[in-house]
Amino acid sequence: MHDRLQDNAPRTSIPNIVSDLWIQHTKHWDTQKIELFFGPQSVQEVTKIQIINHHHDDYLCWDTSISGTCTAKEAYLMLANQNPAPINNQRSRALPQPILHILNIIWRNSLLQPRLKTFTWRLLRQALATGQRAGRFSQHIDEKCACCGNLETDNNLFFSCHFARAIWFAGTPSIRTDLLPQGPQGVQQEVSSLITPTTSMQEIQRLITTMWFLWKARNDHRFNKKEWKVSHVLHAVKADIHISHKSCKINLLHPPSHKIQHHHTTTRSHLFQEQDAMWMQQSHQTHRGRTQDKLALEF
Repeated sequence: MHDRLQDNAPRTSIPNIVSDLWIQHTKHWDTQKIELFFGPQSVQEVTKIQIINHHHDDYLCWDTSISGTCTAKEAYLMLANQNPAPINNQRSRALPQPILHILNIIWRNSLLQPRLKTFTWRLLRQALATGQRAGRFSQHIDEKCACCGNLETDNNLFFSCHFARAIWFAGTPSIRTDLLPQGPQGVQQEVSSLITPTTSMQEIQRLITTMWFLWKARNDHRFNKKEWKVSHVLHAVKADIHISHKSCKINLLHPPSHKIQHHHTTTRSHLFQEQDAMWMQQSHQTHRGRTQDKLALEF
């Protein structure tokens, strides 16, 4: 407002807000004051502005919105209408039908915990932050696998690294990952060969849980400098499946309700203590674990 003041305008009673340009105690423009401070040309421009007859404080108004309020949604709609982006009909990240079928099976599997279902969805959608994928966004992220030194892709992390191969080979049943078909991207082709329409829910749980603990072992190695042994991963998979089965049995026998919420919490606590005890008991079998590690790694 003040940048439009005339050079010969009086320096006293300079208007600071819009209401200073009104006739006192009214809501009508004071044309004489406007002309005095801003010149005759400004009178016509200012008087065109409609005065809103309410006593609320002024606020910024978003013209493109019906309510006058600026929101992220209104801003997005305005930008979308101004610059419509071309639709990508190729659907580059669309999943093949076999993978969609696997995801549907996993999502309906009551034995799998929600974290495992979410992990599988991210894995098959090629959304895990592997070294290769995350390294594109920062030069400080090492793209190499912490175990074998090769480029850390989905395939390397879960199937081709010597640590992953040893775990699959030492599992029950044993799996030779070098014989699995390999796709150009991700692990979709490998997972499709492992999980078929005839694969049991228990085997699906074992496969997904194994991949989850491979991911957990990788993160511990990379971020916490903690190295897992093959036997540790196998014991963790077994204990996690055991605790999941017990939890499912409790939910079947005692459906969730407010009256038994405390009982569920207590029982679940005992189950986790049992899982830890099972881990410790199996970890103390050092001779057997070392022999298993040696056989698996020699493969």
